[in-house]
Amino acid sequence: MNNLKPQLISASLLILTLANIANAAPVTYSGSKGQYTVDREAGTYKGSKVYIYEKNKEIFQDSFVNTQASAAKPTTPEVKYGLITPKCIDSACLGMTFGQLKAKLGKKVTFIESNSKDMRGFYKIITVFQDNKEQYKLYFDGHSKPVKNDYIIDHIETSNTNYRFKSGIGPGSSIINAQKVYGKGTFRLHKFDGYTEEFVDFNTQCIAFKVKPISGIYTQKRSRHNKEYSIETKKFKPNTVIDKVLIFEPCGG
Repeated sequence: MNNLKPQLISASLLILTLANIANAAPVTYSGSKGQYTVDREAGTYKGSKVYIYEKNKEIFQDSFVNTQASAAKPTTPEVKYGLITPKCIDSACLGMTFGQLKAKLGKKVTFIESNSKDMRGFYKIITVFQDNKEQYKLYFDGHSKPVKNDYIIDHIETSNTNYRFKSGIGPGSSIINAQKVYGKGTFRLHKFDGYTEEFVDFNTQCIAFKVKPISGIYTQKRSRHNKEYSIETKKFKPNTVIDKVLIFEPCGG
């Protein structure tokens, strides 16, 4: 790099005028012939040239960009999130048939079927994968046979952190941040026939926020031998995050 103390001139040379030149700390410019430092900030002029003089003799000229100005404004790639609403998670909506969703998604996804049992009952589940990553689960209530195209989607659940409400809250969000949006929540821990799950209730109709048991701080006594119990608290571990978001009927009706 050549460290020079040039004079930048002039209006008669077309490119830089005295109005362009303001006193500033030395700035590094990069051109087709290499890099060099000048004492004055002349701005960034696409396709322009800088003329460097020493003792009234031109010793250098080149096209330039202000490399320091470019470095001062780094760009951050924008992350695009799928939208969660009380009725839909991305393309999947409550009340939609499985066949309708398949037609909407096309061949870009994979469906894997399984069974589930929780405190609400028995379900057939279709897990939707795209690019080998789980997107969300579709719940079909009360069915024991393989899922058919006319089955109605009753619940949709996602743990994928690429899905968010308009508020910015979604899987992976801290409960502390969620409370800033929805207010103080109530933690509810349920145990039924050996199945345990924990939710945070923000009084959001048709939306459930699951956390990993046990995230709440409960004072009620409970025995591991009890087959059923349901307890609640307002207190929770400060590092608790939303594990899953679940939307369910009747909001799809």
